[in-house]
Parts: sequence; C-alpha cells; structure tokens
Amino acid sequence: WKERIDAYFSLGYSYNKASAVSQTTFNTELNYPQENATNTLTARQIHTVTNEEVTRSSRLEYTRAVWTEKSGRFRATWGSYESNDELGLQHRYAAGIGIAKVFRDTPRLRWTGTVGLQALTEQENTGGKEEQALEGLLVSNFKMWQLNSPKLDLSFSVSLYPNFSNFRRVRGDTDLRLSWEIYKDLFWDVTAFGTFDNASETNNSSDYGVTT
Repeated sequence: WKERIDAYFSLGYSYNKASAVSQTTFNTELNYPQENATNTLTARQIHTVTNEEVTRSSRLEYTRAVWTEKSGRFRATWGSYESNDELGLQHRYAAGIGIAKVFRDTPRLRWTGTVGLQALTEQENTGGKEEQALEGLLVSNFKMWQLNSPKLDLSFSVSLYPNFSNFRRVRGDTDLRLSWEIYKDLFWDVTAFGTFDNASETNNSSDYGVTT
C-alpha cells in the first residue's frame, strides 16, 4: 500500500530586512488511491513575524471520494480544521458530505465540481461562546499534469460557502499549487491561497499568501 501514496511537501522561509518581516510556510498534500475511492489529506501552516505582532494561519483537511455506479460521479465526505489570526478566527471545525461530477477527464487533466452541505463549529479570537452553523458548499477543482520532462503538476480550486444559518454571510477560499520542471530535476514551486469572510470580526475580510 505504501507504493500507492503520492506525497508532496514544501517548506519555505523569507525575510525582508527593510520591513523586518519574516515568514515561515509549510504545505503538504498526501493522496492514497484505492480501487473505488481516493483519500486526500492537505495541510497548510503560515507563521508571520513583524515588529508589531506575530500572526498564524493554518488549515488541515481530509477528503474521501467514493465512485458511484453512475459514470463520472462520486460521493464526497470531508472534515477540516482552520484558524486565522488575520480574520480573527481562533478555530473552525467542519464536516460535510456532497456529490461531485467529473466534467472533463483526459490523460493530462481533470476538472471536477462538488455540491454539498457541511456543519461547522467556530470561535473568534475575541472570545465568547462557540457558534454552530450550516453551510452550503460549491467547489470547482482543476488539475493538470505532465509526467514526461519538463514535468508539470498544477492544481487549482475555488470554494464558496453560503451560510444557511445567517443568509447575509458568505465565505470563500481558493488554493493554487504549481510544480514545474524548469531544468532537469530542478523545479519551480509556487503555492498560494486566498480566503474571504464577509462576517469577519476584524477589519480584514480577506487574507492571502504566496510562497515560491
């Protein structure tokens, strides 16, 4: 079973002397395919230090996709944990279920879409009691790869979460990962994320990051 695991790890550090800002990032993705299912674990951790403050952003998500009898469709279940100082989020736990469809599948790319529901529990950095909510989920995933040199591994996803407990609230996030072979066994790696919450308790309704 170990031979089936597809693993990606990325660790980065940057420091800007003029602004005295340092940032440490960690990204990983583990895929374990089975006969009729796929298991995916993704994790992201960002630690930023400035003269004024230290902020952290983290996300951990596990997804299991099981193929159905209908061609090009599968059931998806997932669970996630998230925290983000920039958005004033101490923690968020979510679990959901949905139905997904493969819109395009070729030897070099795959495009899928998912519709589902998830329940969440979250708490802001400002304190107070935990809040529970029910959200919808709309996701579009695009992946492209090339196994021959120059090798390429590209994944891009966009997610939208309309809140059914507070109809005025909408969240969203996007993730990008690119690994491109620019010379023999020399790769250019780029990871990026963006997140949005129009009901954030801070002055910031969005956060983003890029690592290269």
